Amino acid sequence: FKDMTVKKNLVTWNAMISGYVENSRPEDGLKLFRAMLEEGIRPNSSGLSSALLGCSELSALQLGRQIHQIVCKSTLCNDVTALTSLISMYCKCGELGDAFKLFKVMQKKDVVAWNAMISGYAHHSNAEKALCLFRE
Repeated sequence: FKDMTVKKNLVTWNAMISGYVENSRPEDGLKLFRAMLEEGIRPNSSGLSSALLGCSELSALQLGRQIHQIVCKSTLCNDVTALTSLISMYCKCGELGDAFKLFKVMQKKDVVAWNAMISGYAHHSNAEKALCLFRE
């Protein structure tokens, strides 16, 4: 990718990152995500979602937290897709407390956000909390 003569933009970065992560190469996807940041390209919710999926697959909680900071310092701080991706990453990494804190402060929750939190509780054998959220 770095040797490509085609001008790289956010769309090409996102496509490559997503392609790596979705094809069982999350390490390569996350390397590209870091390279994108180093080149001064600001991620959008699509790129963040792919990077956070890569973090989830590798249990790379520390990098996931760094991406959370990027979200907090950007215009994506209220983006439902970005926040739901963070919730999903925290749940998959076993950080249900952090996931729920983020879920609680979300101004707008769609069905995907609800499902991410409910699934997180269910996956980690916390049926009571999953049912409680489901009933809300």
